[in-house]
Amino acid sequence: SVTDSTASFRVVNLVKGLTVSVNLQGKAAGSEVASLGYKSISGFNNYDVKLAPVLYVFEIRDKLTGDLISTQTIDTQDRDIGYGISNVYRFRNFTIILFGDKNDTGAGAPRSVVMSNN
Repeated sequence: SVTDSTASFRVVNLVKGLTVSVNLQGKAAGSEVASLGYKSISGFNNYDVKLAPVLYVFEIRDKLTGDLISTQTIDTQDRDIGYGISNVYRFRNFTIILFGDKNDTGAGAPRSVVMSNN
């Protein structure tokens, strides 16, 4: 039922020499993941994916300084895929992967991507 649906998200940190925290935008730093070191994986956390769309903005921050490193936006709105309505997040698990170079401020700077774990 779309009235009680969820999706699960976890975070993987692949930035050498960087420990991060993760929060939802507007929430306290570390409210989702308090501390995640290099090559570490958080547990899965469940998030509502109901009929009314929700926009989740994950903020990945440097644990030491609190500086924002990357954001990952998840839009849980249903989509018309040409032959019906579908939702790519409902009842699925996803991993947000942080990758790049800690000391690079250009294209190699830390960034995030979402990968499905179905």
